[in-house]
Amino acid sequence: MEKKKILVVDDVVANLKYVAKTLEESYEVVCSKSGKKAIAYLEEKTVDLILLDIMMPEMDGFEVLSSLKVNPKTAAIPIIMLTAEQDKELELKGLSFGAQDFISKPFVPEIMMARVERILELFTLRKYLELELKTKEEQVRHMKSISSTDDLTGLWKRGYLRQQVNLALERDKCGCLFIIDIDNFKQINDSFGHIAGDTVLMNFAKKLKNNLEPDEQAARLGGDEFIIFKAGAHSHEKIRERAGAILQQLQNHEMEINPYGKFSISMGVALSKENEEDFDMLYSCADKALYYVKQNGKNSFHIFGII
Repeated sequence: MEKKKILVVDDVVANLKYVAKTLEESYEVVCSKSGKKAIAYLEEKTVDLILLDIMMPEMDGFEVLSSLKVNPKTAAIPIIMLTAEQDKELELKGLSFGAQDFISKPFVPEIMMARVERILELFTLRKYLELELKTKEEQVRHMKSISSTDDLTGLWKRGYLRQQVNLALERDKCGCLFIIDIDNFKQINDSFGHIAGDTVLMNFAKKLKNNLEPDEQAARLGGDEFIIFKAGAHSHEKIRERAGAILQQLQNHEMEINPYGKFSISMGVALSKENEEDFDMLYSCADKALYYVKQNGKNSFHIFGII
């Protein structure tokens, strides 16, 4: 097992040698004769523990301690102060600056070893617990992401977007829902197989996501049906322009989306009315508008309630 590394900072060479001799059998010991040199060393290297003398020229131990604690790179390193003074005020000052413990001079080897071992064990346990917590938080975020996104396309699932739409409508009382259906998608599966169909869906989802505006979210409803929710209040003219732009943007990437043949989409659009709609009502209206497009030639869009 790799030895823990301890940095000893003291301007008295005899003290450095004594501490090093006491600890070197169990730990890797690095010595520094000044606070400035210790700080410079820690800019390049890292250690598991610092033994820091209080009374030193140029920079005393408290100045070194303060400098280390404000540096994100060294702030987490545990520090034990070394002192010849039996002064409670000094100890309180050191603890308030972030020191973990004190060792009094003249050094008693058994006491020094016991305190060093205790601090290292505590901080090893703390690191382990922090890592465990971080791992669990990452697992929770990952599982939440998996449960909220479609496996094939990476877009949100219907349930997640439904929740987000309802929250937005409750907050803003307005928004717009686009339902997008790939025209004649069944022919791709029938003619080229389901792998080809999945490829088209993935290509389509990627282009759809890349063309979203900042106030838009997209989800896959299932099969070849997708939705976009546009938050906020928008005029019919603005939504008409946006629907036309979506059609054009996706049509411009026809060969990239469907390398097996022609590609077009049909779209149904519904705008909310203040205090009247939630996701389900918006979806129902947009779906009726989509049906209208499907019955009238496809490859177009229709806004519900507008002739």
